[in-house]
Amino acid sequence: GRTLREQARSQGPRQAYAALREAVNEKRIDLRRDLSLKEMAVSMMGDEWENKLRNFCGMQVGRPEGLHLREAEEAVDASNFSAITGQLMIDTVREKYKIAALMGDQLTTTEQITNGNLGTQLIPWLSDVINDPSPVNQGMPYPHTSFSPQYITAPAPQKYGLICNVTMEMIFADRTGQAIESAESVGTRVGLWEEYSKLRTVLGITNNHSWNGTAYNTYLTTGGWINSSTGFSLTDWTSVQTLELLFSGMTDPVTGFPIEIEGAQLLVMPPLAYTARRIINATGIRSGAATTGVGTQPATPNPLGGAHNILARRHAYKIAAVDADGLSVFTNAARAGSIVVYGDLKKAFGWRQVFPLKTVQAPPNSPAEFNQDIAVQVKANVYGVAYVRDPRRVVRGFNNSL
Repeated sequence: GRTLREQARSQGPRQAYAALREAVNEKRIDLRRDLSLKEMAVSMMGDEWENKLRNFCGMQVGRPEGLHLREAEEAVDASNFSAITGQLMIDTVREKYKIAALMGDQLTTTEQITNGNLGTQLIPWLSDVINDPSPVNQGMPYPHTSFSPQYITAPAPQKYGLICNVTMEMIFADRTGQAIESAESVGTRVGLWEEYSKLRTVLGITNNHSWNGTAYNTYLTTGGWINSSTGFSLTDWTSVQTLELLFSGMTDPVTGFPIEIEGAQLLVMPPLAYTARRIINATGIRSGAATTGVGTQPATPNPLGGAHNILARRHAYKIAAVDADGLSVFTNAARAGSIVVYGDLKKAFGWRQVFPLKTVQAPPNSPAEFNQDIAVQVKANVYGVAYVRDPRRVVRGFNNSL
């Protein structure tokens, strides 16, 4: 606090603020341990900081009707403090948002909404050409081909957010830690809302795929495509092969050709994380009667070759075991723990985004200042929706006998 006051006197509040923010962002100053809201108020507004801040918020102790007249210098000083504190809260919200959303961007392809359509969106989806090439005799024209028009219907985006408040009491009582915790929780919860939206769609709990005007579940055991194995257990390389063979049975609905999978992502629940790493990263395998020592036990390189990107997330396990409505989707935790999702996930799933995380501070003279004695108010929100682009690019297995 003494250093901040000296810098504010010698360099001005703005320069002192710039140095403070840089030190916080570079982790040279810990907001909880090293920073005091009261010390910041003294540094920005001087020894009369209490009266100036009360005047700024239209509140004065002992005068319920409030104090509405402010001197220009006081208003500027108080505005400096409010803006600086608000920016530090914004930085905290953004940092915790990034920490919260660790996996979602790896599972979906972000599609920015640029046409202003906040409702459902019909997305044209042209198939491959429907004809084989034909022999072309000398001097004869080449045969023509065409595409088969198809479309998917993407759902409307949703806007979610929270507001972090720093009250006058927090500053007077110097509850810096409480203010920082509030900002952190806003960033974490907004980030987790986006993360959960994506994970619920990838796991098949949210089913919003619409193809040519007809709604489908993401994972099917019968019908237009079969991309779900309900008697599945992840034990060795043959388990991964079982999932890969599901792709062999799926074909393009127009051309009839098999669908090629370019990516190789393996989303597993935490109970299977180490098992998956052992299976994928093993340098070799042995076959034969290993327990009895009878027969030949040839050693061969791992057929998987470590070429699969393994993803594991505790939040995915929580969602699978008990969804947000409190209804068990996979019956019990053991069954949820056996889930494996495999395929080119970024081609299978999309995120329609109006805007990513936005953080703004309420302007001076906001109603909250006058009515509730809130000195700083920071809002964070996101606007988007996760949806299924092409379920034929992904398969899911779990053990329904658990």
